[in-house]
Amino acid sequence: MKRYLVLILAMVFALAGVMAGCALTPELATYSNYGFSFQYPENYTVVERDANESSGTIRVGVENDKADFFNVWYVKTGPQWNIEGALEHRFSSMEEVEWVESLYRGELVETTKAGHRMVYQYYTVTHPAGKDYGVVGAFYCDKSGKGFELTTLTNTVNSEEEALEHFQRYIDSFVCH
Repeated sequence: MKRYLVLILAMVFALAGVMAGCALTPELATYSNYGFSFQYPENYTVVERDANESSGTIRVGVENDKADFFNVWYVKTGPQWNIEGALEHRFSSMEEVEWVESLYRGELVETTKAGHRMVYQYYTVTHPAGKDYGVVGAFYCDKSGKGFELTTLTNTVNSEEEALEHFQRYIDSFVCH
């Protein structure tokens, strides 16, 4: 009897752990338009800025005490599009923001995304309210003929490793069509 009680308690605790894990995983929605798609937490807001088939910006996020954003900037271009230049452009624009006190840039990393050459770089922004972490990545998709710049910014993580994991969740679901 005692053995069965221990077994039942173990199963209850295991089930409680699984249920708690499910509660922490947000439900996802899918954005799909202009020749690309990606997943994002369904309680986040999607804003299209000057978006059309040729270019635009898609911003997904939540703005409250826990700032968390994923931005997609895209442009119809050719394979000569300079992905390193896209990163430099994004970092230059960040440095011009009046509330940015400092911008630390990590190592430039080269990888592939669905067979396309991609570069990305971790960063930390220091401002009067604290620090935000993120990653800027860029790649050219020959399927759509578009250059993509993908940027995360969040204060929900506390390290470079966590910022990279956060970025990876978005990039893993990103597909150009």
